Amino acid sequence: MRQPVLSLLLVALGIVGAGAQAQPAPGAYDVTWDSVAWKNSAAKPWLGSMPLGNGDLGLNVWVEENGDLVFLIGKTDAWSENGELLKLGRVRLHLAASPLVAKSFRQVLKPEEGAVEVYSPADAPRPLYRVWVDANHPVAHVEVRTASGKATGAQADLELWRNEPREVRRVKGRERDNVEFNDGFRELRDTPGSLVTVDPDTVLPAKPGGDRIAWCHHNGRSLYPALLANQHLESLLPKYPDPLLNRTFGAVLEGPGFVASGDRTLKLMKESAAFRLDLYALATTAPDVEAWADDAGVLADTLSGLDIEAARLAHRNWWRAFWGRSWIVVDGNDLPGGDPTDGEMARAVTQSYAMQRWMTAGSGRSVAAMPIPFNGAIFTVGKETPKEKYDPAKGDTGNPDFRTGGGNIPFQNTRHIYWPMLASGDYDLMRPFFRRYRENLALLTERTRLYDKHAGAAFPETGFFWGLPNDADFGIGNKEAVLQNLAIRYEIQGGLELTAMMLDYYDATQDTDFLVNTLLPLADGVAAYYDQHWQRGGDGKIVFSPAQSLTTYQSPSGKDVVNPLPDIAGLMAVLPRLIALPPGTATAAQRTAWKKTLADLPPLPRGKTGTGRNNTPDKVPIPSTTQKDDGAPILLPAQVYGTEKNVENPEEYAIFPYRLFGVGLPEIDLGLNTFRARNFTDSTGWAWDGIVAACLGLSDDAKREAIRNFAEDRNPDTGHGPNYPGLSAFSREARFKWFWKPGPSSGPGNGTEPALDNGGVGQSILQSMLLQQRGEKIVLFPAWPKEWNVSFKLHAARNTTVEGVLKNGKLERLTVTPPERRGDVIVREAQ
Repeated sequence: MRQPVLSLLLVALGIVGAGAQAQPAPGAYDVTWDSVAWKNSAAKPWLGSMPLGNGDLGLNVWVEENGDLVFLIGKTDAWSENGELLKLGRVRLHLAASPLVAKSFRQVLKPEEGAVEVYSPADAPRPLYRVWVDANHPVAHVEVRTASGKATGAQADLELWRNEPREVRRVKGRERDNVEFNDGFRELRDTPGSLVTVDPDTVLPAKPGGDRIAWCHHNGRSLYPALLANQHLESLLPKYPDPLLNRTFGAVLEGPGFVASGDRTLKLMKESAAFRLDLYALATTAPDVEAWADDAGVLADTLSGLDIEAARLAHRNWWRAFWGRSWIVVDGNDLPGGDPTDGEMARAVTQSYAMQRWMTAGSGRSVAAMPIPFNGAIFTVGKETPKEKYDPAKGDTGNPDFRTGGGNIPFQNTRHIYWPMLASGDYDLMRPFFRRYRENLALLTERTRLYDKHAGAAFPETGFFWGLPNDADFGIGNKEAVLQNLAIRYEIQGGLELTAMMLDYYDATQDTDFLVNTLLPLADGVAAYYDQHWQRGGDGKIVFSPAQSLTTYQSPSGKDVVNPLPDIAGLMAVLPRLIALPPGTATAAQRTAWKKTLADLPPLPRGKTGTGRNNTPDKVPIPSTTQKDDGAPILLPAQVYGTEKNVENPEEYAIFPYRLFGVGLPEIDLGLNTFRARNFTDSTGWAWDGIVAACLGLSDDAKREAIRNFAEDRNPDTGHGPNYPGLSAFSREARFKWFWKPGPSSGPGNGTEPALDNGGVGQSILQSMLLQQRGEKIVLFPAWPKEWNVSFKLHAARNTTVEGVLKNGKLERLTVTPPERRGDVIVREAQ
């Protein structure tokens, strides 16, 4: 193992004023495919899609072998009557004389320009198709220009799969057959009658001779009232209106020179060598379809009047500014005796890091109404089962709306999408996530008052976007005020981790409005709940029981887990930071309450190694009673706990996300012992081994896990490039390999591609290898391997950016902005 060695203060180096390397060259992140044909192109062409979006409206774009351009449409707030996030539909553009039939083809994703381009012939000087989703407006453009200048006819067809009510049913004796019911509608799987109905879309009548078609999905009913009643909250319905009822979402499709031919088709009136299709998306609350149609028409009229060239320029400028915010570019070094695959893996890691940012920016900007679903974002793909082959007892897991895990938002997964946005400076992408929890605070505070008769708010681990758990987790007919799903019954520590993330956001941005109106109300609600919910013991310390330690150590009896580490570590991490907030923000009463709660906390659970999972020696003991007297000192998941029910390492929460142990912090050996003794080793999906390794300064472990998340490929037939040994998070089927497969270990129920929690973990690993914060200090290269060169720009507290170039283990260039922060930077040697 390489031991981290503290180097010199940056001010002692002679490079503090050197100019940092410019951001990556134009085209550095482009993804190019040189053939329309690939292994799934005929059977499942949708698996060959490229994603693009503006943070609210997203497309999956692909080209089929007949030359048709096809795209699926997603939107962040298209929530159905069943509480599921739906696609808006699919559009197919067919050219009468498509040059793609000639098989000379090149498709390019151009992240710097926010576009997908298709060239045919491949060496054409300009693209045949150019698709972009306006970064500043809810409109997508498809621009067509033939390379030869030869005019062609064109037809655009709307393709919908929700054309009539569709039943999904669980049949006695065939319960396991219906994966869509069990996983896609997991929130409703205990519904009386074992039946879910998917309501149809509405296609609006096209005006004769008109140039547009329109369609929408209108929620004429909602699960919300029954859910509140089942959870004993029906008294709150007048105060917290139904967020699903009358929600209506859809799109308008039009194009200059096109005319409607029926209600689902546009045709080019006259052959042309250059033309454009425009799609406008709208989600709103409307009493009926006609009202939505009026609003959508006004939106289309308004946006169609914008100057397209001015919109294109503003769109490109947004994306160029986005890529200029931050970057990490990794490569191999020039040192003799190096591993020749290092450079190859490093470049793969670089591209993967960029593609994760591309997908999160495309599906979760501040214009978005909702956080990013970890299980597919707005980029799920598929093809519906034909009506004549559909069996309600089997459901349809192939349809584009299907996502394993359903429409609820689990904090354990979703957090990983947002943690790396701090260092990348993508603060606008974080705001929908914070807004969701801030808006839920009032309802959850009243829930606590009704259930527990005290103040504060507890945020369930998994819930609908309005904050409440689903009835499958709560239990249909449950007479108590506690969830029946043991996996998350007492799992509420996400509120503490969210508070820690918000504190980091405030430290980075110094946004006082956010502090006062978002962070403080939420943090105070969470802290009050933890202060008042449990009793004190004889020593005056809080006894956290009933409780659980994440989802791995559960408490069926309510007494199986005592004093879980994640909750105690979270309070130890956030309460001192809340107390230290600037004068004039928190009240004196709040600070007094926080100090009292902090003083009443029990110590972090500590113990010794013992017999772990599968009777493995020298591990975190399972259960807590299997510690050995001569074992190594470690942190424990809880003071008391039983056998494992999942594959998390709760004891690592003291290292990440709560950063009580790590490089430059006291008792790092205790953190190192704990990491070595962990029972579960994985960093893919929602697992976070690599982040913990980086926090502890373990460059070899962190590098290995970064590669595992971002570079390895164990499937020789995917055509994804170098087949590095070991596991891989790359998609097993999709041509766009950064549609991460779910993890850890691709277990069932862990999500749908793209599993963006995996990409977020990979980002956090790389960032933590490069930069960690210790109060006012910024530590560079705490876990960086010397065999990797790197150019980077990252963000830190107090509106600070750090740009640098490390080559062959030596820091060549560095710029810190603002310059007065240079003295707070500590540089460590690459290991």
